[in-house]
Amino acid sequence: MTPIKLVSMLIEFRDMYSVETWSALLSEDSDPAISQVAILFTSTNLLLLAVSLVVAWLFFKKRTIFPKFFIGWVIFNQLILFGGIYYTSQTVDIGETLGIKDLVKTLLSPIFAVLCISYMLVSKRVKATFING
Repeated sequence: MTPIKLVSMLIEFRDMYSVETWSALLSEDSDPAISQVAILFTSTNLLLLAVSLVVAWLFFKKRTIFPKFFIGWVIFNQLILFGGIYYTSQTVDIGETLGIKDLVKTLLSPIFAVLCISYMLVSKRVKATFING
């Protein structure tokens, strides 16, 4: 579902990708912190989209490397999430941009990560499913 979610988020923020917006963001009059956040947001989401498509391909091909790649993907997502929150909090007032839903997702995310990683490492079903070299 991640690729679909990322594409919908990129579509939702499509106004941010217009020439006028980027000209304003990169002009000398704009706040460099906001420009940096916009560039970071865009590049990170495009990277996450590309990696999530690779993860989906490995899953459907039942590749033996999928569990390790998925674990790396989950850890990478955690680093991106908390790194993005930290970086954004250093450049803009994050209290105005994060809602209660975002806070709950952020607090539950490490729990989800630990559960997924544990399942990938221990499950006999995972070992029996991902058998294609």
